[in-house]
Amino acid sequence: MSIEYPRLKYTVVPMNEMAKKQISAEQWSKENSADLLYIPADDYQEFIDSSLLLELDTYIQRDSYPLETLAASVVDLTKQYGKGKLYGLPSNFYSRAIAYNKQLFDDMGIDYPSDQMTWDELIALASRFDRGLSLAYPSAADWVMDMGRLQNLQVWDETADSPTLHSPEWEAVFNLIREPLKDGRIAVHTINSSGTNPFISGEYAMQAVSYEEFRMLEQQSGMEWGLVTMPVNSADPDNGSSMTAGGFFAIPAASVHADAAWELLQYFMSDRVAELEYRSSYGFSILTSMISMSEAEDAYMEAFYKLGSAPGTEESTKAYAIVEEVVTRLIQEDTATEIILSEAGQELAGSRP
Repeated sequence: MSIEYPRLKYTVVPMNEMAKKQISAEQWSKENSADLLYIPADDYQEFIDSSLLLELDTYIQRDSYPLETLAASVVDLTKQYGKGKLYGLPSNFYSRAIAYNKQLFDDMGIDYPSDQMTWDELIALASRFDRGLSLAYPSAADWVMDMGRLQNLQVWDETADSPTLHSPEWEAVFNLIREPLKDGRIAVHTINSSGTNPFISGEYAMQAVSYEEFRMLEQQSGMEWGLVTMPVNSADPDNGSSMTAGGFFAIPAASVHADAAWELLQYFMSDRVAELEYRSSYGFSILTSMISMSEAEDAYMEAFYKLGSAPGTEESTKAYAIVEEVVTRLIQEDTATEIILSEAGQELAGSRP
């Protein structure tokens, strides 16, 4: 940055107190003078709701900023925070896709998976293999929650102030995953950079890969692989639930150097910065031309940003623990799913998130 802007003088102001929820976004803004912010996704909505950010639409229109060069689904996600308006832009995003081992499918004479399958379809496909699908999720609860989000299901209904886990919709989800998890055709594997990846080793035919697992796949795999989108809800096949932005560059409404901040924001959104950050820990570049530097992979990479998404809603730690307990019981016991969910709902109600 010092090369592009040799006369620029700047001071970095930490946002630790606000990120730790020790003070509000409004209070932080009163106590700190800033011209350009990088706001973590968890705090972005609060800044917008408190009217602390400038709309970027005026600058975008004035300078004919090329929004079409950005992944449209990520831009749409950003607009949802601002009810159709852009108050910030993410330079990077995170997402998931389904990777598959072409050789294992060819050996079995089974057609490859395709974009926008439902979980029912993908699980049925995985069940045709002894080891069909590895899920690179932190836990089985995270996977189940992800499936629930696709159907707009929550473990706790804030409006009714009651648990909703004991419902026909949730029961259908748990019945869908029960047998494949029991017989090992589907398994959840927590994978890190130093661990063994059961998909890369050829043990599983498919894997739900995040950005981190995809980096491992690029670097370590000698197999011929492909990528398709994560599963969707058949009632809304153009949207998923796995896309997130790490944070957003935004200009404070109180900035006295807004034009200069906008120029600097564009620099952070440029292909120059994207090239420097390529395959770093910051996620995929929002620039479609920089998501991959390999022409051979370009056809696959759209799987990570083809689906739209909505800002995520977090369930309580207790809700996750209850769902994890349900999954464990489903695998270890023969008790009917309905009974397990009923008991889990009672436990959740008794502890209230």
